[in-house]
Formats: sequence, C-alpha cells, structure tokens
Amino acid sequence: MGEFCFPSRENQPVPPMRQQSSKECRRCGTCCQIHFSVYALEEDIARWRAEGRDDILRLLEDEEMAWAGDQLVSTTTGESLSPCPFLQEVDTCFVCAIHPTRPRICREFLPAVSPLCPQCAR
Repeated sequence: MGEFCFPSRENQPVPPMRQQSSKECRRCGTCCQIHFSVYALEEDIARWRAEGRDDILRLLEDEEMAWAGDQLVSTTTGESLSPCPFLQEVDTCFVCAIHPTRPRICREFLPAVSPLCPQCAR
C-alpha cells in the first residue's frame, strides 16, 4: 500500500479517556462529525491491514485531504470531509459501520465526558 495522504498525528499523543461515564450513549452522532482519518493512528492502520480491511484503507489512500480553516476538505473536490464516512443513520439514531474495528480514539470516547458530547455538563 502507498503512502497515506491524511494529516499525520503519529507524533501527537491521544489523550486517554479513562474517566468513567454513567451516561448511556444516545447515538446522536455528534462525536462522529469529523472524518475518522484525522485520528487514525498507526496502530489502527496496522490492525486494518492485518484484518484485510481494504474498504477502510482505500478511503485513507484515495482521498487527498487538507485543512481549510477549521474543516478537513477534499483537495480533489473541495468538499468538506465530515462526518465520518462510516457513520450511518438508522431510523432515529446513528451507528458506526466499522464499530468492531473503529479507531482507538473512537473506542475510548465515552458519553458525557468530552465537551463534544451534548450530554456533557459544561
């Protein structure tokens, strides 16, 4: 596989989200409004290669992206690359199409702990 063209975060630590949350996720999709590739780490990419998840890897390789202000945009089309392409709306809630192998940042995200979550007490 070739070089990935997404903004690198490999030298930036992922903050641990070890706090406990007593709140249940409402599946509103708010936390998934940024393209997953921004936070994909080398460990995630290695896992996807080992799992043969070419569907995920193809998105990382084929999409040229860059920051435009506070948005991640396609350098090909100029369109915003959010929300996460694996976020799917089912009935009245959102689900992750790659939930069993989602990136570490997604696995560690807890409802009501981050200000990103509408349930977070500010």
